[in-house]
Amino acid sequence: MPSKIRHIKFYKYFIEWVDTYKVGQVRPVTLNKYYLVAKKIKSIAPDLDLGDMTRADVQRLINEYGKTHEYPTVLDLP
Repeated sequence: MPSKIRHIKFYKYFIEWVDTYKVGQVRPVTLNKYYLVAKKIKSIAPDLDLGDMTRADVQRLINEYGKTHEYPTVLDLP
């Protein structure tokens, strides 16, 4: 059976992922970093739908994030 594409904004999916897999598993400082990344994703691409994302969309997010963050920080993205 083919998988169903989820129609959810990417930043919301990212927050769900953090809440599901990272809360209680990482230090509070690391968890805060994940939520800051989610906030940045929302500001960069608030309307980007998970089901419509392409590799180019992901690269654009990384490039945009990299404009305001140091290279090691960009490499450390979840």
